[in-house]
Amino acid sequence: MIQWQRRPPAPFLHPRAPRTEAPVKIHEYQAKQIFARYGVPIPPGEVATAPAEARAIAERIGRPVVVKAQVHVGGRGKAGGIRLAANPTEAEARAREILGMEIKGLTVEKVLVEAAAEIAAEYYLGITLDRAARRNVVMVSAAGGVDIEEVAAATPEKIARAWIYPELGLTDFQIRELCFRAGFDRAVHGEAARFLRALATVYDELDCSLAEINPLVVTRQGSLLAADAKIDIDDNALFRHPELADWREESHEDLLEAEAADSGVCLGMLPLGTGGDLQRTLRIPSRPEQAIEILARGRSIEIDAGRLTYQTPDGRTGRRYFVNLVSFGMGGEVAARSRNLLSPFSGKASFFYATVRVFTFYRGKTVELVLDDNRTRGTWRVLNVAIGNGRFHGGGMDVCPAASLDDGLLEVTVIEDLSLFTLFKDLSFLYGGNIYEHPKVRHFRASRVVARSPEITRIEVDGEPLGTLPVEVTVLPRRLRVIAPV
Repeated sequence: MIQWQRRPPAPFLHPRAPRTEAPVKIHEYQAKQIFARYGVPIPPGEVATAPAEARAIAERIGRPVVVKAQVHVGGRGKAGGIRLAANPTEAEARAREILGMEIKGLTVEKVLVEAAAEIAAEYYLGITLDRAARRNVVMVSAAGGVDIEEVAAATPEKIARAWIYPELGLTDFQIRELCFRAGFDRAVHGEAARFLRALATVYDELDCSLAEINPLVVTRQGSLLAADAKIDIDDNALFRHPELADWREESHEDLLEAEAADSGVCLGMLPLGTGGDLQRTLRIPSRPEQAIEILARGRSIEIDAGRLTYQTPDGRTGRRYFVNLVSFGMGGEVAARSRNLLSPFSGKASFFYATVRVFTFYRGKTVELVLDDNRTRGTWRVLNVAIGNGRFHGGGMDVCPAASLDDGLLEVTVIEDLSLFTLFKDLSFLYGGNIYEHPKVRHFRASRVVARSPEITRIEVDGEPLGTLPVEVTVLPRRLRVIAPV
């Protein structure tokens, strides 16, 4: 289901908008430097920007090394960005192969060359903010060395969690319980506890939004070290850590976040499109002269945005940002097939016309949803799924009536497969703000949503067709400033 617009609402730059900062994303080698200052053992290593430098570093280390791409994305190993080298000559060759390669759209400009560990076991330690619980959550798993999202999706029982009470911090009791529930070897419980305390201290003192060690390696000699590390700094606390701001690399930041941080502008909206769904959520009048009055006299507010990764038509991974809503299922079909169909009409009428045309051949899709690292998970035969930062789409369909633009969460509305008769009979639910009362509708809230399907399931973002599932949708809290009515 879509919001169709031949022309997007025109942006307006507000002169009173304050400057905001984009979050600092720390490279692996930088995160390890921080952990080392807090007593966490790390492998010896250095950063190289040229193959000859990698060879020289390997010679200084004097044993087999691993050459690791330094980019601000996950999945480096699967992309060929992490490779072993038995000697300096191989290290030079591996660096030559990795430097300049693209990983998820980012060019590798530097590599970390560090001593390879003799691995007996790999664990995962991480802390992040659980927005739904409004507390930080510690996650521990004996299934380290892979993306924790994959573990959460395939074997959620392998992840032990504990939520931190701000007045108590991470307690010794919680640490012992986490190590036991995660299935850590009892011989390493004491050392693992030391790593967890250091992780919690780093997270707290540096105002992190994410801190993780993955993997925490147990060597064949029985010692523990941080073989990989990741730290993200909360941008709201960046003023307390100017030394970390110097590590910012704009070329590796998300485009929307970097531009929003550097522009210092505030966006306004004029009602010039045909759908007007974000306009409805912001309560912008439909008459241009009234909207202009709001631009002149309205107030500046911070709202969330969203980031989406998806499969492009040629099978690659694409990335897109949105402000209003993502949907897939029937909405994606309507968006993909209705460009020419919508031209005789506008707004609500055009969407309804296109929906009827598409529904005659559309069949429901089997979709699996994973919310907030497996906090909620399910598989349904769906007509459509809407993931909303805003409330409306499709020219006024109130599909996410509980959505708020500034709560750091996304509304997820699952409409199970319906017959054509039921769809027309219950249209009032789609437009009346009471869609959650329908027996075929499920409703969730999350800051991160992963969706998969064994079938070709098309998606649309803010009214535009893009590609197909799988998708990952993440909220970016308070990332934009807009002008709204007083």
